[in-house]
Amino acid sequence: MADQARTVRNKQVILVSYPKDWVIEDNLRIEETDIHLSLKPGCGHVLLQTLWASVDPYLRWRMQESKEGLYAQPFQLGKPIVVRAVSKVIASDHQEIHVGEFVAGPISLGEYALVEGGQGLWKVDPNLAPLSYYLGLLGAPGLTAWAGLNLIGEPKPGDEFFVSAAAGAVGLVVGQLAKLKGCRVVGSVGSDDKILCSPI
Repeated sequence: MADQARTVRNKQVILVSYPKDWVIEDNLRIEETDIHLSLKPGCGHVLLQTLWASVDPYLRWRMQESKEGLYAQPFQLGKPIVVRAVSKVIASDHQEIHVGEFVAGPISLGEYALVEGGQGLWKVDPNLAPLSYYLGLLGAPGLTAWAGLNLIGEPKPGDEFFVSAAAGAVGLVVGQLAKLKGCRVVGSVGSDDKILCSPI
């Protein structure tokens, strides 16, 4: 539990309208509300302070009213958008998650976030890697790259290996992993500017 009960102001990013094309400033607003930095015993919840948040392209596809073609629920108007983040535990009534630990997982985008039942959170270790790595190389993009390469692609040294979206979060990693396996790697990107972003 938190050492003392106190209240702070919490800024959150709220979806106020569904974008028609590109996301624009009018689709979102910053909302500031009070949040109590303590939890009721027995609730099982975890209260987090956001340290790093990942703003990924898939968030745009959840900013629509229709569920068609979505693998996750669309965001609700008037509610915070949900992102992957690395956070510090500042209060906990969860048996396996403790104050002072660091966790990664989906949260409502804000300075602080309450995660009911600690759902979707996993512990991360700042002594093993910088905390931001758990959103990229050691997070979903890195795992996707590793699994796609080793469990599906299974390339051998000397193979030709093509990476589409080579400047994206997954493409950046999988191209380098394929190089380490001795493959000749070719990547494609969407613009000349993105060529500078890709290490392939």
